[in-house]
Amino acid sequence: MTTLAHSSFEDAFHAFLARGELRYPCCRACGAVLGFEARCCPRGHAGVAWEPASGDATLVSWTVYRQPYDAGFAVPCVVGEVRPDEGPALAAGIDPAGGSLQAGQRLRLRAPAATRLFFEPLG
Repeated sequence: MTTLAHSSFEDAFHAFLARGELRYPCCRACGAVLGFEARCCPRGHAGVAWEPASGDATLVSWTVYRQPYDAGFAVPCVVGEVRPDEGPALAAGIDPAGGSLQAGQRLRLRAPAATRLFFEPLG
């Protein structure tokens, strides 16, 4: 278990991605899974631990950008809200792999590239 100070919360998330790891925050004291925007346990405990995520997730919602909003993304670009099996939802790129997408569809994380997450449909 890797434990980091609250002040390095966002930097830690991106540092793990840069190493090819998706991790999620949880309370070091009680183990409660925290949202990615959280900085501390809602029960008042101090300390955040970062646990490895499986990379499996469920698609909640998505949108297709037809105008580039960032030079690093080619259009059309699919961005969605995904809920990793471990709990905290996050926004990520979705590679529909030529198929259609559906809410509730199972996804798997492609190897993270730098600080960008892309998921693709399972199966």
